[in-house]
Amino acid sequence: MIALLALYLPALAQSDPGTYDDATRLYRNRTYAFSCRVPVGWVLRTEQMQPDGAADNQVLLAAFERPPEARATAPVSTILIASESQSAYPGLKTAEDYFAPLTEVVTAKGFQAVNEPYPFPVGAEQVIRRDFSHEQKDHPEKEGSEKDRATTYQSTLVLLSHGSILSFTFLAASEDDVDSLIENLSFTSRIAPKSAPKSRPKTGPAKKASTLQKPPS
Repeated sequence: MIALLALYLPALAQSDPGTYDDATRLYRNRTYAFSCRVPVGWVLRTEQMQPDGAADNQVLLAAFERPPEARATAPVSTILIASESQSAYPGLKTAEDYFAPLTEVVTAKGFQAVNEPYPFPVGAEQVIRRDFSHEQKDHPEKEGSEKDRATTYQSTLVLLSHGSILSFTFLAASEDDVDSLIENLSFTSRIAPKSAPKSRPKTGPAKKASTLQKPPS
């Protein structure tokens, strides 16, 4: 799990770190006008997920259902929120453009895109969303049993704001659990979103990602 999340970290740009209240379990970021409530009993690893020796790199929130360093066969539900500088991706004009390099990272770890990026309303904001899944093919306890193979579902929401790319990644053991995690995210009203379907589009073969790439550092 840590190896997967680490792939998101190298390009993170300096941004407002926001604040977290232990009593309410609420993370709030006033610059980007959103908040996210962490489920009861979860552990935070925001500080631990910060890249070493990179003062400008930042993870805004990293929360886990249980410690990610612990060995587990079942998927670990996760909320990961990060910010990257839009200027690091020449040619990136829209939130949808970001899914080309992101999809390369995610599929390199064995995930499959189950649909194309699509508009998705979260309260007062409209973001772009794409869904992924990963079937664990080497379940150590129940080898050979198709129905017992653990599957991790991931949804990533993307928004461009203040010259940054905000990514909100949710992982869980089912699509319903992912949707429940997304309900913890809310935005302060800025601009009323255009009408967009709240449900997922039908699963189908994803198109090949475009060639938008981040330049080498």
